[in-house]
Amino acid sequence: MCSTKLILLAVLIVVCVTYHLVLKIYLGKPGKLSLVQFVNVTTSAFSIISGGSTIHTLITSQQVRSLLGDDIVITLFVGVAAVIWVSIQQMLKP
Repeated sequence: MCSTKLILLAVLIVVCVTYHLVLKIYLGKPGKLSLVQFVNVTTSAFSIISGGSTIHTLITSQQVRSLLGDDIVITLFVGVAAVIWVSIQQMLKP
């Protein structure tokens, strides 16, 4: 993993953990984040970054498009977009 993706992952994790803590304080609950929630945020953040990288490759790489064909590229694009969508929902779960 390149340093840009690693930095983006760290920033995304910090933002989501902060979001969870602020949300819990706002709702009047103690501001603790369980290990299960932290792992959920971390894996979801990694899925979003990996999905974004995959979509970028599908859009910009002529070699990938010529190797796989347009139908498979569109199918992969929709599948990766669905993974990103589910990951965002998991990260925002209180």
